[in-house]
Amino acid sequence: MENLESNTVTMTVSEIAQVLRIGRNTAYQFVRLAYEDTENYFQVVKIGQQYRAITSSFFDWLKAKR
Repeated sequence: MENLESNTVTMTVSEIAQVLRIGRNTAYQFVRLAYEDTENYFQVVKIGQQYRAITSSFFDWLKAKR
């Protein structure tokens, strides 16, 4: 997790699924929810058909949830 946090600007849905230890389909649902509501989750950008989470935003959100 530390390695991913410091080396990339964005994260794929698969990487989020790996960090959260959830399935890819569940991760897609979760990322779509975050895309719609960044105030309560983390920043997500959509590039074409692909979603990317802003790494720093995701880990800040995750740390706040602990």
